[in-house]
Amino acid sequence: GKLICDASGDQTSPRVSQYDGDHSIVTWEDARNDDTDAYYQILDENGDGQLDENGVIACAGDWEIIKPRVKAENSVAYIVWEDRRNDWTSDIYAQKINSSGNVAWGNGMVISNSSGSQTEPRLDTDGNGGVYFVWEDQRNSSSSGIDIYAQHVDNDDNMTHDDNGELICDADNLQFNPLVRNDGSGGAIILWGDQRTGGSYSINMQHLES
Repeated sequence: GKLICDASGDQTSPRVSQYDGDHSIVTWEDARNDDTDAYYQILDENGDGQLDENGVIACAGDWEIIKPRVKAENSVAYIVWEDRRNDWTSDIYAQKINSSGNVAWGNGMVISNSSGSQTEPRLDTDGNGGVYFVWEDQRNSSSSGIDIYAQHVDNDDNMTHDDNGELICDADNLQFNPLVRNDGSGGAIILWGDQRTGGSYSINMQHLES
């Protein structure tokens, strides 16, 4: 294996995506500063880091930043994570990495900080320089009822749906583990597990048009 990071503390939960051509981008949880932060590194075709040794901060602070995920296209990457800067509940924040490997959104852009917890974010690029995010959301109910929300950010960093996200599904009981993939035409296909019948699980989907 090729060493990506050996900073102090634990580095865990790595995720990887193609960045461009033969370059990849890796993100991970990092506890070198005691609280868990999100770091990233860009690797060349030999697995050698192209940025600062031991990685660059995507988001750091004296709160929990967990479960980062990354997708990239044409030398622009997006990282999303669960963020607890505002309370003990989780919100969804994201970072954009430009073609120079630098962060574009300060210490992260808020995707949703609605009431309740927003968890398990996933993402995919939209094919036009932007990105889609989906997540589990508890704003409308207790922990026994979870909905699915989504947000789109275009290549000019504008959110194109409602503040704190577009409601995708609020059927009865649990909706969980959402995934998103672009549809090849600027929109997105969203899938999730669903327990709306109160018993067995089904797989449901929604098409979010551009």
